[in-house]
Amino acid sequence: MNPGNFPQSPSATAHALIFTAGLTLSGRLNLSQLQAAPYTINGSRNIWADYLPSVHARAYYGGNWDLQVDLTALQPQYTRSTVVDSTGGDSSTISPFQGYRQYNVYSAKKLFYSELSATVHHRVFNNLWLGAGFTYGHLQGAVGDRQLLMKATNPGVSDTVLTSEIVSIKSNDTAYNRISRSDWRFLLDAEYRWRRLTLGLRYERAVNSWLPVQPDGARGAQNNQSFTLRVSYELWRRR
Repeated sequence: MNPGNFPQSPSATAHALIFTAGLTLSGRLNLSQLQAAPYTINGSRNIWADYLPSVHARAYYGGNWDLQVDLTALQPQYTRSTVVDSTGGDSSTISPFQGYRQYNVYSAKKLFYSELSATVHHRVFNNLWLGAGFTYGHLQGAVGDRQLLMKATNPGVSDTVLTSEIVSIKSNDTAYNRISRSDWRFLLDAEYRWRRLTLGLRYERAVNSWLPVQPDGARGAQNNQSFTLRVSYELWRRR
């Protein structure tokens, strides 16, 4: 069976060039501490925005190879709760016997990217395809936790969180500018294709840290990664 279900002779199939395009729905799996955060890019509570469809296009060469391009306008990326900015440190006394320093702390929980990926696939057995490629993500926003933290000057006394709320980190230029705008990742794909339908699993890992420099000045090691379940449907074909 050829990729587009076009009747062809064996010799024609070997050199055929077929173009297809369609939509993809994807859902990210929780990995270790990379848990789903039910917030939109603006910080409101809503999980449905994570499942907006993306578009894809494929160019098949013969019956065993293809080049696939995916374009996603707003793709969520789960992260470990990571402090991206901490300002303040001015002394403030709450009790006659204990001093505190006040900090405004921003911790990222979820990043949002516009993404472009390119993948080369090879059919290894019947309808099973394996692929590898890369993804470029451009940061569009981030949400996280903003805390007003009172840090005790006495190491034996616990810190106190006065306020905590989910916000768009983009509203704070200092915190947002610490996050890298570009995210390059390699990807691996496994797909099962039947007629116009594709079921797949994709793994991605960034080659650069999304937080190049941590608040304490240390080099960041927070590389994005994800496992994604994908369902694609081809809406258009042309030979």
